[in-house]
Amino acid sequence: MKKVIKYLEQLAKKQLNNVDYIYRGLSNKDHQVSSTYYRRFNLGKDSNDFENPSADEFQNYHNQLLLNAKSYHYHKEKKLSDIELLAELQHFGAATGLTDFSKNFLVALWFASNSKQEEDGKIRLLDKDDCIDYIETDDLYHSTLNRFCLVDLNFKSNNRIFAQQGVFIFSNKSFEETENEITISSDDKVEIITELKNIYNISENTLFQDIYGFSEVNNFRHPIKDTSANDFHRQASHYKNIGNLKSLNKAIELYQLALNSGIKTYGE
Repeated sequence: MKKVIKYLEQLAKKQLNNVDYIYRGLSNKDHQVSSTYYRRFNLGKDSNDFENPSADEFQNYHNQLLLNAKSYHYHKEKKLSDIELLAELQHFGAATGLTDFSKNFLVALWFASNSKQEEDGKIRLLDKDDCIDYIETDDLYHSTLNRFCLVDLNFKSNNRIFAQQGVFIFSNKSFEETENEITISSDDKVEIITELKNIYNISENTLFQDIYGFSEVNNFRHPIKDTSANDFHRQASHYKNIGNLKSLNKAIELYQLALNSGIKTYGE
């Protein structure tokens, strides 16, 4: 439990003035926070040459995207508004001006820790007061261009977004680098994931509550038995295979946790 608390304590220091944050977890601390549309707009360019699209380019792209998507009548089957349709399209992999955040710090901590476990991750904090609220009108772009627009519509039509307490930032602006981040050490990632699952009930099973997430959690890469002891043992094996002294020490620590869990479950 000590690893998760370590980062909750760091968050508490940033909330001394009762700042109301939303959070985005990234598995690599060097990755830039940006929308998939922003990356598509700059596709083929060197990262140093990335630029913000104009307001007209941003609006025309989304108008055309929505027009094409509506030709499939998917939005009518689920009775989706334009912004909900954009969220669904992003869910299925389309590039949009929406960037995923969560109202739950622990959800962002899971995403920052669940992959690339040899690299430091980070959680980007964004103050809600720095955003304008999205207002559901016929004009999707009302007051949204060139500003950070917070879309918080309690997306109950999408189980995954709802389970992740998801919100979105809708904007054609890029997210500049900031000190308002919390770095997640690679040394802590494995234990963070284990603690989040065993103590806070945050795992793939709880975060990806749709047929696609269910299928992913039950694919061939996931062990059939997934007890705490097996989790620790699998993670220890991962570090043992890396082979350097730091990783071997980590493996020993995790094997001990696996042993303790097994004794607790099955006895001596």
